[in-house]
Amino acid sequence: LVVTPDDMQAAYVAMVEENEIRANLSLYERARIALRAHEGGVYPTLKAALNGLFGSVSRSKRSKINSFVPLVQQLDDVLTFPATISEKRGLELSKAVQENPGFVEKLRNRLATGNRGEAQGELDVLSAAIAEYQRPPAPSAPREPVPASAAVKPETGSIKATEARFDPNKGRIEITGEGVDEALFKALRKWLAGKA
Repeated sequence: LVVTPDDMQAAYVAMVEENEIRANLSLYERARIALRAHEGGVYPTLKAALNGLFGSVSRSKRSKINSFVPLVQQLDDVLTFPATISEKRGLELSKAVQENPGFVEKLRNRLATGNRGEAQGELDVLSAAIAEYQRPPAPSAPREPVPASAAVKPETGSIKATEARFDPNKGRIEITGEGVDEALFKALRKWLAGKA
């Protein structure tokens, strides 16, 4: 069937429809088509490209296609088998790509050096990268709770019978006693400045 579209937009729509008949396009492939149509000036915006090319699909499906666009923008030149990326994995990767530029650089390096001779090898590289990205950070050592009121024991003979009280409601610490003077105040300010 020979089709003569009226304009470039109609040509792109015909191309998408023909490809959908032959094989169900992946979300990545759809995102690439929409991005290229926009970059080529066929559509004024990416949203217009998505609506024009995939107007027959649901809004949620168009949203998912749009979610794959950052993958196309950041990784298209280093991916060999992008059509095999599942919806779940693609959405995870897209989130990581948008959140962390360092993730993109690491992933590009892994793809350049990883086992990419076959689709599964590339998927394994992507899966390992996202698993590492999503791994929660190692828990830090638990802090000891600060008592609401505690007596400060003097470390030197100059501070005598000094007491400290903490009011969590007011966010206030009060220090009283014989050893509370300007020298202690200056020492505390210096210590607090070092903790900032």
